[in-house]
Amino acid sequence: MNNVIQANFGSDNNSGYITEDIKGSDKKDIKGVYNGGLIAVIDGGELYVGGDSDRVVSSPVKMSIKDMNQFCLMWLLIFDQSVIKEDL
Repeated sequence: MNNVIQANFGSDNNSGYITEDIKGSDKKDIKGVYNGGLIAVIDGGELYVGGDSDRVVSSPVKMSIKDMNQFCLMWLLIFDQSVIKEDL
């Protein structure tokens, strides 16, 4: 399965990925995402979602990654079905 979600995030400075260097490598690990005033960050295996305050979660809500994935999929299916593509 490839290209399931079709979206153009563009080069908006108000959204992006939060990364961390991987020790002993030139690669980076994605630790979170932010868009507008919302941020989601994984810290120590826990997921925190809240307001974006200089790439720090303010008023955090802790949830599981499984719950977040289900929430995001439900949101897309209700409000923007066009980004979900069937891989034929």
